[in-house]
Amino acid sequence: MQQKIINYSLLYANIHKPIIINILERKLIPTNLYLKLSIKKQIIFLIRKQLINFGIICILHISKKIYKPSYCYQIVKILMINMISKNIIIYPNEKLVIIDLYKQPKIKWIFCSQLNKSIRQNNGFGSTGI
Repeated sequence: MQQKIINYSLLYANIHKPIIINILERKLIPTNLYLKLSIKKQIIFLIRKQLINFGIICILHISKKIYKPSYCYQIVKILMINMISKNIIIYPNEKLVIIDLYKQPKIKWIFCSQLNKSIRQNNGFGSTGI
């Protein structure tokens, strides 16, 4: 089942001074994206493209709550792990990644007490071909 992209967002480093990530070190970098709590449960996030050096692993991280009048927001951060043999410097407002936002699919479960017979019968299972 292919899902439609409802939006995409370019995430920037929301920092005031450069951050150095040493060899095999990890850092949590705040971004420019904030989410309302009600939206977080309905959307799936996937990194489409990494705009920073290759050899860095990027993982999306939904962070602490920020309370403002009548709303509660969470900051989207990126956990960056340096896997290359030199230090990496992240500058303020540097482009980090492009993420795709997908609507969470609605799954309709059908309950049954007995499964239909298969061609394999008792001679195999799944898609292993055995």
